[in-house]
Amino acid sequence: MKFGLIDGFSDAKYWRSILGGLICAALTVAFPIVTITKGALKNINLLSWDERILINLAIVFGAIIAGAAYKTVSRFPEAVKEKKTKPSNLKELVVCLKTTIASHRAFLLLQFTVLLNTAAAALCKRISITQIGSKGDLELVVSTLGLIIFATGGLLLGLSVIYRPLKATEKVVEATHGHSGNGSGNGSGNGKGNGNGKEPGHPAEETKVAESKALPLVQYPELSAWLVIIASIALVENSWMPLLSLPGILVAMKWYLAGKSASMQFAGDGEQLDVSKARWKIVPFIY
Repeated sequence: MKFGLIDGFSDAKYWRSILGGLICAALTVAFPIVTITKGALKNINLLSWDERILINLAIVFGAIIAGAAYKTVSRFPEAVKEKKTKPSNLKELVVCLKTTIASHRAFLLLQFTVLLNTAAAALCKRISITQIGSKGDLELVVSTLGLIIFATGGLLLGLSVIYRPLKATEKVVEATHGHSGNGSGNGSGNGKGNGNGKEPGHPAEETKVAESKALPLVQYPELSAWLVIIASIALVENSWMPLLSLPGILVAMKWYLAGKSASMQFAGDGEQLDVSKARWKIVPFIY
């Protein structure tokens, strides 16, 4: 992936993606914690040390993941990129906005879920209920463990949003090149030509399948990462009550996946990408 320093500063869409990642992290993590902490905007010291680290980690991971994801998608061939026209009037702008929201509904629901769980964890800490450990040493251990788990979830999320599209792109490029060769054969000579430049009798070479590989162990590692992130925020805030929402979130994810097609499709291209099924979909030994 070639990415020069000059190209980076001149790529407006890249910086907009980074800004979007910053905003998502700020809204889902920083906003609920700061809002529930009275006067935190005036005196940042009202936030505990673990909350300040959590906010900084979220903002950094949000920017890095959003930027890296954009650079990964930017490598897609032009044939598999969605071709969008800019809206010319208010009506087209509203339609475009509705379409964008509908296509990102799952992501928006996840972000809203993280926001609610972060707010619940911060509130539980402020009113000192459902605490995992009340002693100083135990609280320190739980908060530190939560920060480590949060960083692990961020890394898993970053790898999943980069690795899966990247592998899918490589397969689509192969399929695109394979289809582009059709119809260019000789079809002359002794009448054995089949019109695609290949001798008959080799069916394995006639078709190339576009296939995306999932990360090992789980089929949807990005959903696993969100579960880890939600659980880690509750640990940072030293509260066990938000952890009770994890089974419900898992059921909602299962319901969402049940309504999805068994294959993925790149908009504007029509190439069906067969998703290889891992042993587990989201959580090992559970689902």
